[in-house]
Amino acid sequence: MAARAEGLRGVDEVTSARLLVREFVVFSARNPQLHRVIAQESKADRRRRTSLFVLAPECRRRTGVDPFDDDVVEAHADAVCTLLFGPDPDTRPA
Repeated sequence: MAARAEGLRGVDEVTSARLLVREFVVFSARNPQLHRVIAQESKADRRRRTSLFVLAPECRRRTGVDPFDDDVVEAHADAVCTLLFGPDPDTRPA
């Protein structure tokens, strides 16, 4: 974490947050056990929370899409970042 924080020194807050969210989405895809634990723990007296990566077998059956495919992970990270921060100003059409 210290290396990541050092690497983001001088980067504006929105860009830093966007990069960290993207990194977390990719990490989540590569480590689905994290969300399995989160989903299991969140069942107690609360609405169950799930994610694309926890529901991978169902996603494959229903859509034929592998949520661990690199292109799918990148598209998911883009969607999360757009949802949280709006369109990336560097990728908007001119």
